[in-house]
Order: sequence, then C-alpha cells, then structure tokens
Amino acid sequence: MSKRLGTAVDRNRVKRVLREAFRANDQSFKVNMDFVLIARTPLVELIETGGLKSVEAKMLEVFRKASLVSGPTDERRA
Repeated sequence: MSKRLGTAVDRNRVKRVLREAFRANDQSFKVNMDFVLIARTPLVELIETGGLKSVEAKMLEVFRKASLVSGPTDERRA
C-alpha cells in the first residue's frame, strides 16, 4: 500500500476493511479466482464517511460490472 493513503494506522484500517468486505461476500463469486485490490485515496474517505457497508457496496458494484458476482448479493451470512 502506498503512503499516499495516510499513516500506517490508516493503511492497516483500509486493509482490514477490504478483507472483511471481501470475506463477507466471497461465496457470491462465480469463479474461484484470486483478486488484487488496489486502494486509492477516495477509499479512505469512503471508509471514514460510510464505513464497511459502503465499501462492501462499492466492491460489489465493481464486481457486478465485471460479471463476477452470481445471483443476488444482498443475502449475507449470519
């Protein structure tokens, strides 16, 4: 992660949020693939304003556009 995202604390928070957002929806993906997520500065702002839920929604939006999500993604594991 680039230092442009902020301090080490900020970068670690971004990594934790991205991992959790991905983990919460990993069974929705059509294929068994590895993904490389590149965090940009607007992601830090998104985390601060909307938290995990907004990052998760944005991630699913991107994966839907790439046709990588199968079926409805609003159902979550308990």
